[in-house]
Amino acid sequence: MKRNLVTSLLVLCLVLSVGPVFESAAQGKTTLTYFSWGLAEEIWGGWIRDIVAKYEEQNPGIKIELQSTTFADKETVYTTRCEAGVGPDIGDFSFDVVPLFAKKGYIMSVNTFIEQEEPEFIETWSETAISALTVDGNVYMIPGSFYPWLLVYNSKLFGEAGLDPCHPPKTMEEFLENAKVLTRDTDDDGKVDQWGFGMTAARTLGLFSRFSGFVWSAGGDYLTKDLSSSALNSPEALEGFKFFVELATKHKVAHPGAVEMGPHDVRIALANEKVAMNVGTAFTPGIVDGINPELNAFKVLQFAPFPSYGEKPVFTQATLVGQVISAQTKHPQEAWDFVKYVNNYENQLETWYVNGWTSARRDVTQSEAITSDKFGRLLVENQDRVKFPPAIEEWPETADIVITALQNALTGVQTPEEALAEAHDRINDLLGR
Repeated sequence: MKRNLVTSLLVLCLVLSVGPVFESAAQGKTTLTYFSWGLAEEIWGGWIRDIVAKYEEQNPGIKIELQSTTFADKETVYTTRCEAGVGPDIGDFSFDVVPLFAKKGYIMSVNTFIEQEEPEFIETWSETAISALTVDGNVYMIPGSFYPWLLVYNSKLFGEAGLDPCHPPKTMEEFLENAKVLTRDTDDDGKVDQWGFGMTAARTLGLFSRFSGFVWSAGGDYLTKDLSSSALNSPEALEGFKFFVELATKHKVAHPGAVEMGPHDVRIALANEKVAMNVGTAFTPGIVDGINPELNAFKVLQFAPFPSYGEKPVFTQATLVGQVISAQTKHPQEAWDFVKYVNNYENQLETWYVNGWTSARRDVTQSEAITSDKFGRLLVENQDRVKFPPAIEEWPETADIVITALQNALTGVQTPEEALAEAHDRINDLLGR
């Protein structure tokens, strides 16, 4: 008896250890499990709970069981649960998990559901967003939030440095010139205490939202068009890679210690006026305002399109988040109905008011509330300049190789040319396995 009790407790602990926090459950209703890292965040989590409460009120036969996780752990926890056969019915994820989760059979194609809708249903969403969520002709996620990464600058620091805050840099040449002017000794102690650019170069996938635009806008890319091999040996890839690196190593306009600076470290520097420009997006002003309310971020910060290399077309990355439906769900239609509800016009417009996020829905991005806002207008205008990292399951390993090259070049372990050449060979070895 004692042995059975101990065994039962061990099994219970094991089951609980592979799953996130369960917020609620109900009997006598169809229960859908909804897995989201947003629940751990105050504003986004509040919005999710409000959406769920309204849906349950309108659909009394449905109970949504909320499962909370963290941003860092979401893929690992979800994978563990899917491998254990208890994948959540619905999950919030960024676009980059779709290829791997689809290949492993964790998530279902929603093509059948889309075909049941009116013909114009899928046209409601940005074609760029839908394309990023499609694998082998199958759509695996309905997109919600969709906002590009842009140049963020402190208009007050521009004015103090003698620059016109109404005319941000349009080209990389102007960007570098402005960054040099903005790198200053503001207290006359003989030491630089303000830098033109806040650079993220820590080992995090968040680096690519802030770095990829430098490579893509130069005409470079990570992989060839058929995704079979590295494209880092092109002159264009080297141009973008080298320009980014030399902001720190040659021109000294980037905040010191870039290889240790994660995204939030740079936001802290921006909030405390230690850097005048960085690459940011929809949530940047709100986070910066929370760090330092005295800055008055919503007034002082401005957005500008990603700078161009002369006449070359500009491309930047975007944040794209939506819901996937588990291939293990026992309630696919109910899950689809809830996903549609989360992404309807009213709820997606509310994400703008609550979070400052633009949507992948065309009708939402055309609303006056967004187009009349200084941040919203530029976010929407630049949605057509978006690219995404390669949609391959080897992307995390590929990205890690690129980060190593970037850090080696920034710290002087290798020249930019040497670092990129080695990364090119390593990626080809990886893809040729």
